[in-house]
Amino acid sequence: MLGTVRFILAALVVLNHLWLPTANKVGAHAVTAFYMISGYLMTKVLHDVYGFSLRGAARYLANRALRIYPIYWFCLFTTLILIVAYGDAFRPYSLVAVPDIKQLFQNVTLVDLGSSEVILVPPAWSLTVEFAFYIAMVAGLSRHRYVSIAWFGASVIYTAWLIASGVPFGQRYYPIVAASLFFSIGALVYWYQESLHWLRLPPLAFWPLLLLFCFSPMLLESVGLDRLMVGFYLPILLFVGLVVTATQSSETQHDRWLGDMAYPIFLLHFLCAGIIKLLLPGLQPLGGAFLAISFLLTLALSVALVRLQSMTIEPVRSRMRRWVG
Repeated sequence: MLGTVRFILAALVVLNHLWLPTANKVGAHAVTAFYMISGYLMTKVLHDVYGFSLRGAARYLANRALRIYPIYWFCLFTTLILIVAYGDAFRPYSLVAVPDIKQLFQNVTLVDLGSSEVILVPPAWSLTVEFAFYIAMVAGLSRHRYVSIAWFGASVIYTAWLIASGVPFGQRYYPIVAASLFFSIGALVYWYQESLHWLRLPPLAFWPLLLLFCFSPMLLESVGLDRLMVGFYLPILLFVGLVVTATQSSETQHDRWLGDMAYPIFLLHFLCAGIIKLLLPGLQPLGGAFLAISFLLTLALSVALVRLQSMTIEPVRSRMRRWVG
């Protein structure tokens, strides 16, 4: 079930970027939900598969790099070729431009990508955040229950300080440290998943509540609450129950396939939108037809890349998991 949730979150990010009625309204809390899932999954695989030895940590980080970079680099260099060749006719987003040497280094490596004025794969700034916590979790944040509790406590204090200081939303969302709260919650779900069984939702309630989570920022805004404050933090409480339910449910082949699709969909939709803009210049950007055609192309390309990765990269990753120990 967790794979299906990840797929829906990726689709939510697409809606946030490519459809006017939901533009910039339903993406931020979806990204933080991805962070929570990563906090849970990375803590789980570190304890269940890799461990915290130098050898285990090295294989864990190498495995994550093999999961992240191949599809990302395909998207990156395809975007670079198209922006060089077609310029504004292709440009799907303002940050997509021809980079200088430093910006190209940041884009290729994901090192401090959020500070770059050019981001060829716009959602990829969050991968810099993900990698920072992959390292921090194997370095110790996920090693012991009480360390994770202290991590969560420090994150709550820091988040409260950000809110009390009245900083702009961007400072509560984009920096690496701002994501600490969400990763730490995911880690705590791992440590306390058995005692959190009372949060498990019945099947008939799970899907309606997941739908409620998806559009909760817009719903809260519609009743006069701040979408970037209440609509950003309050959905966390609902998503904890959704994560607990998803992690305590058995994984099916269908669910795993949808989970595999989530990452390429998350990365590729701007590239595909630019291609549709190039091929169908008369189509209204951010309209329903533009969204539908762009999403269909994103799905088709994602299927192809997942298939290619399963034949080439996944066997290497599987061997890495078996070699630990």
